[in-house]
Amino acid sequence: MKFSEVVTITFFGERKKVLAEPLYIRTKCLGRLRPSEYVAFEIPAGFYTDLASIPRLAWWLISPMDWGIMIPAIAHDYLYRTHEVEVYIYDKVTKESRYHGRIRISRRDADCVILDKMRSFGMGIVRRYIVYLTLRLLGGLAYHRAYGQNQKTLSK
Repeated sequence: MKFSEVVTITFFGERKKVLAEPLYIRTKCLGRLRPSEYVAFEIPAGFYTDLASIPRLAWWLISPMDWGIMIPAIAHDYLYRTHEVEVYIYDKVTKESRYHGRIRISRRDADCVILDKMRSFGMGIVRRYIVYLTLRLLGGLAYHRAYGQNQKTLSK
């Protein structure tokens, strides 16, 4: 598995964007890991996202096009929609990775990933905690709505 967190996005209007290439995410949030390990997962090309659903009124503080939120928001959208992901364990010391399997993603896990990725992409602590706490307070509806849509798709 490659471990690149570079994103190529194709825009379809103001709200809809699609990944042109797979996006690979590393995080410490999913699972019990040794200090040198990360969990890595892939977001496939063709995944639709709206980046960060931030009201225009708040763009002076956090724009959905800011580098510190763009990739973290794509990862968060993917985890909220899929509720599970295939993961690899990556050891940064040995540079080796091993397939771990498919794991279920809770809302708390997905919110932890966005917080972790905003930190690693250099977003300031105040702005990242505003996003994180807003998700913890208001994100439940989106998480459960996405789960319901996934269940309908699977039952067809």
